[in-house]
Order: sequence, then C-alpha cells, then structure tokens
Amino acid sequence: MPDCKISVIVPVYNVEAYLPKCLDSILAQSHKNLEIILINDGSPDNCPKICDEYAEKDSRIKVIHKKNGGVASARNAGLKISTGEYIAFVDSDDWIEPTMYSDLLDVCLNQNCDYVGCSAKVHGGTEEQRGGASGLVKFLTANEYFADYLNGNMFLTIWSRLCKREVCIDIEFPENRAFCEDGFIALPTLEKAKKIAFLEKALYNYNQSPREDSSVRGKVTIAKLSCWLDLYHSWFIYSKKNGRIFDKAIRKKYNGLFERAAKLIKVPVPHKLFALIPFSLTRFTVNILNKI
Repeated sequence: MPDCKISVIVPVYNVEAYLPKCLDSILAQSHKNLEIILINDGSPDNCPKICDEYAEKDSRIKVIHKKNGGVASARNAGLKISTGEYIAFVDSDDWIEPTMYSDLLDVCLNQNCDYVGCSAKVHGGTEEQRGGASGLVKFLTANEYFADYLNGNMFLTIWSRLCKREVCIDIEFPENRAFCEDGFIALPTLEKAKKIAFLEKALYNYNQSPREDSSVRGKVTIAKLSCWLDLYHSWFIYSKKNGRIFDKAIRKKYNGLFERAAKLIKVPVPHKLFALIPFSLTRFTVNILNKI
C-alpha cells in the first residue's frame, strides 16, 4: 500500500483531562505517515503546554497557538497549513483505534474512494455504537449517507472520516456558528465526493461525557437552538433540491430537539405540538429570544 501522508487536524480548547489520551491514540496509529496539526484555540488551561510537550517528543506534530475563535476557526487554521494527500479530523476529547487510518486508507486506495467513514462507539451517558460492526464496506451516494444519519444509523460529522485532499481542502467551516459547525459542511463535502464508502468497523471513540462548555454535549441554550435551526434550514433546502424526500425525517429531528429543550426548562409541551408549528415561525421566535 502506498505510504500516503494523512493530515490529522485536532482543535484544542479546555480539554486538559482528555487531551493526552487523544494524542496518544493518534501517535499509536499503525499508519505512521501522519502530519498531526494541533490548534490551541486560546485554551485557558494546561492544553498549550501539553501540545508543546508532545511536539517536542514527536516531529510529526505541528502546533498552532492562536486567539480563541471557536472550533470552526481552529479547523480552518489547521486546513490552511495541512500538506497531506488525505485529511482527517479528531476532536480533542475523543480517541481513535490503532488501525483507524490504515483501515480507512486501505478502503480509499483499494476501492478508489475519496470519502470513507467508519462506525463510532459512544462513551459516557448511554453506551452505543453508530454504524455496523461487520467489517464490511458499503458504498453510498450522498443522499443515502444523509438518510442513514437521519435514521440514526451513523453520525453526520467530519471526525470519523478520511477524505481525499481535493474533496475537503476548499471547505471553510462557518466561523459565525458557535455550534454544530461541521453539520453545515457535511452535505457539501459528500456532494463533492466522487465515490463514498462506509466501513462497518468501530474505529472512532466519541466521548459523550457531559461538559458544560461542549457545543453538543452541554445544555440546550437559545444560542444553540438558533444554530441548530439554521442547520435544519440548510437541510430543508437540500431536501427541496432532492424532491423533499428528507422533509419528514428532518422534521422529526427538529421536533426532538425542541422536546429536549422543553424538558430542560420544565415546560410540559407535547412532542407532537412542534410538528404543527411552521418552521419559519419557530426560527423567527428563536431569533427574537437570542437578542433579548
């Protein structure tokens, strides 16, 4: 197998308790030709020191220290200096299995794919696995991949993926989004890929331990609802482009988000009520609340 270079981009902020495990798992990869880019996004804890210490131990590690700008800003900074033939992302409180990149690269090269995902194990809270465990490779269109996500069969993220450089190098994560920023680029990236595959093997470990500062794992806030609604709006546009085949499934996820929010603020709102509220009205209301 060709010794292709993989750029692994890791945004780092306020995760000193998790960062060593994450970095150790990357350094332990069976595929050794890695460019590991750590972006310290103005972290207030010991993360900057940890990043520098790891860079001293391994020449494959590059460290960027920058002002806090959010995870999207950090990922964009990593992409700009990446030089690998393939691009991968890892969240700094997660970890990966030793053969993750060798397995995904093997699929890319042997099956002539430019976008390959894998199953992920969820740790913390309810333990589960997204994606199969058969070790089989399945090939999907962008629509099929999105449908699998909406049905709860896999994550629609960039961290359990390996992409050919041409597919994602022109991506710009939206820096005006404080949350779910990778959701905005997931579908455009899938659409750009010429051949998409999914390896049913749990190679990524997603740490769902509750953290208040986590964009996804913390509490639902008005700011988060606003971002999620913008994301759903982009999904509805994609659905409209495809004959509205995803409308019902998107609406179900949308309803579930507001049911969760209602429980947090202890408002007894029936789940089905949200299906009766026009999307535009909900978006307008959240926009108003976000400005109060």
